[in-house]
This record gives sequence, structure tokens and C-alpha cells, in this order.
Amino acid sequence: MRSGRWAAVIFAGCSRRRRRVKTYTVENNKQLIVRFFEEVWNQRKLEIADDIFDNDCHTFQLQSGTPATTSIRMMTLHRIQRGKIIEDWVIVESLGFLQQLGIISATSDLLREFRERKD
Repeated sequence: MRSGRWAAVIFAGCSRRRRRVKTYTVENNKQLIVRFFEEVWNQRKLEIADDIFDNDCHTFQLQSGTPATTSIRMMTLHRIQRGKIIEDWVIVESLGFLQQLGIISATSDLLREFRERKD
């Protein structure tokens, strides 16, 4: 079949009404991530999770309670598709967090203990 015939077949199946196609930009994705951190993570508005996360790919649970006074260094990577977060990865600087909680000694103390064992 020549390409002209394919075009005729494709257009014959289309309706005259144009469908609005939503475009997703980098700015839309940034706003989505800001909304996730501000509303879901910080404000604990779990009721908006369905607006942010893809239904098939993400489940999570946030602990409630009083805010912690420690700060946690972390990096998050999000995979966004059709305006929703479909996957995310969180990399937490665990050593500093555990040190703040008093579970692990300060880094200087750990290094000193290591040197003493080595000698």
C-alpha cells in the first residue's frame, strides 16, 4: 500500500473534533515535586497522594507524630510520567542521621577508635 493510502485510512478514522492533549514540561515536573515535598511530606496531606502518584506503581506510609529536631541529608530521584510520580528513590545520609540520634558515635570518635585498634 502506498503512503498516500495509509494517510487516507488514518484520517478517515479520526473525528473532526480535536482532542486536547496535555503537555508536560520540565516546569510542570518541578511543580509536582515541590507539591510532593510541601504538601505530602511536610504538611502530611496524604489525601492528595492520588493526584501526585501513579496508582499502579507507588505505595508509601508516613509516620505521624511530633516533628523531629534532627536534620537529615538526603537526595531523592523521581521518575515522572504523564504528570505523576511513578517511581522514586531516596538516598539518605544514614551515618549523620544515626549520629544525631546518638546511636553511633561521632565520626572523630569512630576514626580514633579505628586508629587505636589498628595500632
